[in-house]
Amino acid sequence: MRTVWTETREDNGAGGYTLLELLVVIVIIGILAVQVITGFNSPVSKLKSAAFNLRSDFNYARSEAVNRNTNVGIQFVFGTDLDGDGDSDDGYIIWVDSNGDGAYDIGTESVLKTVAFNDAVRYYNLNATKGPMVDATDAHSAMDMADGSDDDDGVSFTSDRYVWQPDGTPNKGGTVYIYVPSPNNAATMLADPFAVVVSPTTGRIQMVRWHSSSNSWASK
Repeated sequence: MRTVWTETREDNGAGGYTLLELLVVIVIIGILAVQVITGFNSPVSKLKSAAFNLRSDFNYARSEAVNRNTNVGIQFVFGTDLDGDGDSDDGYIIWVDSNGDGAYDIGTESVLKTVAFNDAVRYYNLNATKGPMVDATDAHSAMDMADGSDDDDGVSFTSDRYVWQPDGTPNKGGTVYIYVPSPNNAATMLADPFAVVVSPTTGRIQMVRWHSSSNSWASK
């Protein structure tokens, strides 16, 4: 008789994960998720998103004017419920200026896009602490939000609107300033302002950001 010996090995979980290891991984994922969510909800992130979207929509309106071979305008709106949530918003409306008068005629002209800023984002409509003041030598801050003129709302375009023409040029130039104010004091900035500038001659669109630490604008 021949005896055959068979070796038996016990599986001690080699190559798998223990419950403790899984718990550690879950905790790490949770911490990272909280950091990501917090980052997206920060005042700086909200403002940056609004500024980049604003610049993108300026380009969108220009391309629509060229493609449609007609005027397309942007009307800036203040303290109006644009998104239907019951809160007052700052934002803008992009419309087809079908009659060519350069004014947004409610109910008679086609709206291409209505945009409400995040509730935290507002037009820069006052001289905030450490914020940009009037400086006639600086094209990005040639407004004094305390002098009682019609640019005190944070939009330097006359009548708070402008139109892109079929050749891709604007009917006027100007600058839009946005920021995140403190809910308790509008003169306190929670994030340094952004500005989107439209050249009156070439139609070049430029985005700049205010740096309160150096009291100056820098291109983005």
